[in-house]
Amino acid sequence: MELGDVFPDRPMQSGRVFVPEDICLAGDFLTWGWVPFSGERGVTYRQAKPGMLADFIRLDCATDEKILAYARKWGILGLCQHGLPCSHNQYRDGLLDGVQPCLPVLVTPRPREGSAFRLLEPLAAWRMWSRKAQSIINIGARLNQGKIARVEDWQVLKDLRDSGLGETAYEPFMETVANARTELTRELDGWISMGQVRPRIGWRNDRARFSLDAVSSGPNLFGLLALNIAVAIAAGEGEKGLAVCSSCGSSYIPSRRPDPNRRNYCYQCGLKAAQRFASRRYRRRSKHRGQ
Repeated sequence: MELGDVFPDRPMQSGRVFVPEDICLAGDFLTWGWVPFSGERGVTYRQAKPGMLADFIRLDCATDEKILAYARKWGILGLCQHGLPCSHNQYRDGLLDGVQPCLPVLVTPRPREGSAFRLLEPLAAWRMWSRKAQSIINIGARLNQGKIARVEDWQVLKDLRDSGLGETAYEPFMETVANARTELTRELDGWISMGQVRPRIGWRNDRARFSLDAVSSGPNLFGLLALNIAVAIAAGEGEKGLAVCSSCGSSYIPSRRPDPNRRNYCYQCGLKAAQRFASRRYRRRSKHRGQ
């Protein structure tokens, strides 16, 4: 593509995330009121910022309250009856072509008189998508190092199950780095497609603005997460990419560039893992001095 002098010379911005204003807990679900997707009332649009993805992949073991706090800050996934982000089945002019778009799940088919529509999605689904996001990042980090990805990460990402005989579910993409990279590319393309991520042109302060955006009608958190995952994997290791924990071997998104000459730890292992390693190193040195 030849654009000459008009080629962008600065990083491309992403779109803003759709955040309903009355998200709350209801048992094992998040629930919120139906809001007009035009954003005129009942919803806030917030600019995606660093930490959105890093915090999401830590929701697997988070309390219900922490998931609620995340949703109030960054919005909901907008899961439909298929357990997928509703953006997976929303097409431009789809209704004109006879395609019924997916929408978030209603609490009840019809609200009582004087009440408003409420929508919901299970907290278990949030934890599942958090695990999948962590797994796809783990796979990408190992493939960036030229290493075979862990079978357990593929199992989480692809919903593979061990056989009843104790055998691990096996697929060809687990065999070589080349096969795994091809399969990971398909997975990332699928996430980006489900999230309706694509370039968008808009206007702000009488000036055209070009962005990569998740253009779902309403909830768009999933698309922006998919975009951030793809960018993190493409960036490789470093401040804007991924790091691999020296203790558990999982990948994580560091707040600053790790020192390549020192061990580094993810948020879950953290100080305790560093202290265990320091204690082992001290014992080894003490043993060698005593010999």
